[in-house]
Amino acid sequence: MEGKVAVVTGAGSGIGRGASLVLAQNGARLVVNDVNPDSGAETAKLIQEAGGEATFIQADVGIGADAYESAFRIVPALTEDKKLVKLYRKACKKAEKCPVTG
Repeated sequence: MEGKVAVVTGAGSGIGRGASLVLAQNGARLVVNDVNPDSGAETAKLIQEAGGEATFIQADVGIGADAYESAFRIVPALTEDKKLVKLYRKACKKAEKCPVTG
């Protein structure tokens, strides 16, 4: 994952936080997302304190407008070739209610 970009939704706690930390430990640059600004920012801070690179974007990906706005905010964090390598969708458990798939 060295040098690759990963986006993790629901990264503020539990499996989402754990996945974020593992991806970062394996060299990925992270864009972490959570509806809770405090826990999401904490995940990004943990990654940065461990020497990784992380950007936090607060949004509720179960709400279409938030999901689409988040996607536009993610673009500047992507690699130069603009390829998203991994999307780990932990948040929004009912897929039919989630506008973002992947």
